[in-house]
Amino acid sequence: MIYQVSLTTLIHDFSIDSKYSHAAVWPLLPGYELPSGKRSYPTAAMVANLAKPTPEKPALMRHDDVVTFFHEMGHVFHGLLSRTRYSRFHGTSVARDFVEAPSQMLENWCWEPKVLEKMSCHYERKVPLDKELIEKIIKSRYVNVGLFYLRQLFFAKYDYKVHTDQGQFLVTLFFYLFLM
Repeated sequence: MIYQVSLTTLIHDFSIDSKYSHAAVWPLLPGYELPSGKRSYPTAAMVANLAKPTPEKPALMRHDDVVTFFHEMGHVFHGLLSRTRYSRFHGTSVARDFVEAPSQMLENWCWEPKVLEKMSCHYERKVPLDKELIEKIIKSRYVNVGLFYLRQLFFAKYDYKVHTDQGQFLVTLFFYLFLM
């Protein structure tokens, strides 16, 4: 199913075998200022793999799907709301440390109790999630985050070792791989 959210954004949300396997946003046309001073408006596409509806129930989003959707919408808004003179500097064509800023701001809303209460509801009873469930969702945010950072530290230490040992690392690796 394809929705046209505005004149300039298309969202394709259901999984298809030949489709990109995770959520992403692609800038299709950048926005920029025309020589006449008018705007050439941008176009962006968001692709996400969300659950399909069934005859028994509508398409429902898990909390991690909502977080991903908000994150990707941050990229969409970054592209659609950027106002630049030259197309080269449009949307996410910014300093690398700012590319994720709008997305992370939107993503963080998915962890706010009042926001969760307003944007959620039971699909049959049409009532918001109860406060206890919202509290459990929020408490789950940092579960296993230590393992994520431990993995990142491994990559950093490995990279540092490879690029600073000036050959000793390769000798050690060869020893372990072929002589032990």
